[in-house]
Amino acid sequence: MPEQNPETESEIILSLISAGILEYERWRSSGKSAGLVYPTNLNRGLARLCLFALRNSPPAKFPESVPDLLSWCERPLTALPLRLPSGLLGQDDCLISNNQPTEQCGEWARTGGDPESDLLERKFMKAALDACRQADAQASYVAFRKWLIENPIATEENLVRVAQDPGMEPVRDLIHDAYFPAPAAHAADGHFALCASCRNLLLKGAKGNEWICENPRCAERHRIRIGQRLPRRQGIAWLRWELRRFVTLPGLSELRLARQLKRSRLTVELWPEFDAYDLRVIFPDQTVWAIDVKDWEYPWMARYEDVFPMHPQWDSAFFVFPRERRKRRIDYKHEFRRNYRHGDPHLDYVYDDELMKRARALAAKDGGESHA
Repeated sequence: MPEQNPETESEIILSLISAGILEYERWRSSGKSAGLVYPTNLNRGLARLCLFALRNSPPAKFPESVPDLLSWCERPLTALPLRLPSGLLGQDDCLISNNQPTEQCGEWARTGGDPESDLLERKFMKAALDACRQADAQASYVAFRKWLIENPIATEENLVRVAQDPGMEPVRDLIHDAYFPAPAAHAADGHFALCASCRNLLLKGAKGNEWICENPRCAERHRIRIGQRLPRRQGIAWLRWELRRFVTLPGLSELRLARQLKRSRLTVELWPEFDAYDLRVIFPDQTVWAIDVKDWEYPWMARYEDVFPMHPQWDSAFFVFPRERRKRRIDYKHEFRRNYRHGDPHLDYVYDDELMKRARALAAKDGGESHA
């Protein structure tokens, strides 16, 4: 077998390790015994990492076992004996934080090492899409997806109630499948605490005297605040990790942008034609904007993005990035455009605050801007 370019091999190793971490987390979440047998991807990633370290940078230190590797993954990724392209990693990027996979871990896994996790989320959402298409129920798909975004934590009573909603009929059988029991280790005094900002489960920190939200944006905006407290006896369910990461987290940015556009009295359709793209915005003069919100840690993930859909029809199309991405990486937009393989003169790349300025200006021309 021909030897890989060191940078390519480093990316493969990192994706394998990340994939293994996600699978290991699924084992733990489902109550499967973990610690005696480890996922294949973790073992493969460790073997290739050790061989790479010996071949490319002796006498570099490297993990000597899977438990040792998991410990290493709590450190900055720059500590691993890999050769990644300059600028690819942030200084503090890691794969595990507070005993949970990080945002970076999910994205590295998706680059090729984690077909299972990718398929779990895609298969689940495809099942929802197929069921709603068969029933010709676009509204049901939108309601279901909004529920997943807005309810990463739910009580058993709430799950039963939403499953009985007539609007959820096509996806009724999927609602309970999306959740698993919240880990008892994160309860305090018989209660689970929810983040006041994103309503996700707050996790106990390593010292046990602090709360942590797995949504990195909550910590960036303010100190973590406790919102609602839910008694453990109510049967608290937590949305599965791959749905929290790939549906809920980006969905928060999608819904925030939709609310802002609606405040300018614009018509906004969420996930039109069963998720062709994220937002379809219709102006008073019938100009149509198509928007796909991209809330990724790494802008080079654009290399895996498909061609922007042409339908439902639009006059202008945008990849939109939350403004927080610009604060963390000034060249985010440029790097996304550079890595996107499909050029289109009608496709633009903007931050959400830039898009809102354009939208308000165009709406004001037609009297559509709200001055309330």
